[in-house]
Amino acid sequence: MAKNNIEVEIKIPVSKKVFEKVKSGLIKTAKYISASRDIDKYYNAPHRNFLIKPFPEEYLRLRIKKDASYFTYKRGYWDKNAGHTHSDEYETQVDDHQEL
Repeated sequence: MAKNNIEVEIKIPVSKKVFEKVKSGLIKTAKYISASRDIDKYYNAPHRNFLIKPFPEEYLRLRIKKDASYFTYKRGYWDKNAGHTHSDEYETQVDDHQEL
């Protein structure tokens, strides 16, 4: 993610019927551009386990794309009802993911 950009992601549970209606509408109105395949590798910190909680609050990720790789630290925040509210994400491009 570029510096100072804010990514907004909204997840809404829907029934299969509603999902199929939305999918059908997209097929009629949207144009297929391309598909991509990313490989995500997650890492733990050597001094503490990020995965000790049921909902990890932070993680380290290496995302390998066709033309670039990115190393990311992400910190999630939850409200008192265990609902995810937002995340801080720090990402940098890596020249050689094998070297990293």
